[in-house]
Amino acid sequence: MLFNKLIVTFVIFFWWSSLSANDDLSRYLENSQKLAALVAEAAQKHDTDLLHNNTMNALVEALSDEKRFLQTKTYSKDNLGDLIQICSLSNQAVMSLVLFDLKSHIDPKADREKATTQTISLMQSNIRSFTNQLLYLQPFTIRCMAKQSKPMSDFVSSLTTEQMTPVRIQGLRKAQRGTAQLIIGGLQSSADATYDEAYRLAMAKALAESASELVSILPLKMRASIQSITSEHSKSIPATIKDYMNSLSEALDDRTCDGLCAI
Repeated sequence: MLFNKLIVTFVIFFWWSSLSANDDLSRYLENSQKLAALVAEAAQKHDTDLLHNNTMNALVEALSDEKRFLQTKTYSKDNLGDLIQICSLSNQAVMSLVLFDLKSHIDPKADREKATTQTISLMQSNIRSFTNQLLYLQPFTIRCMAKQSKPMSDFVSSLTTEQMTPVRIQGLRKAQRGTAQLIIGGLQSSADATYDEAYRLAMAKALAESASELVSILPLKMRASIQSITSEHSKSIPATIKDYMNSLSEALDDRTCDGLCAI
């Protein structure tokens, strides 16, 4: 669920972190800033009603427009920075809701274990509170991250042995771990019976449709570990979600490993 480390890794270890000046990206940035300001105001006033209105709905719709930003655009290693920027902003929008009002719910004197428990509890509560927003924003983020896989692998394949420095390799492996965490988080959300069914279906569908791309950058051992988690969750999920989990499972069984997977 927490994609921040993955996003940061991509931005640090590739050269394309600046926002392009084209209208689509500028508009995406503008809308993400408006949503961030609205969330900050709601947190300051402790008023979640500010996040359940037509203004918020319009911002969510703009920031989860897959047709505009993902389906009708082609990305390569040469313009990967544009996609990274969109994914980063999308992730920020998701996390601003999932961790909404964090400071008010975490005891500053709590030890690490207790603080972690409190954070998880808050995240689960916020997912239920902001389901109508997250069932659009989170699947967009998953698909956005998946869209990065091929151009990123192409970039890695273009590097010389000298360019594959230890620092770069470390960053790429962090990206792999972040992708694995993304998949596991999506699995957990899909399998959690306390969440709204529409949200669970949206998460499961996004994972299934993005599975091949996401899995393609993961080492085989990492795929096997996630497969074990998938199998465990498959025992208790409803039939409406099981087909999506089967698609993920099939992708995890793929033994092809090149590009970023092979580092």
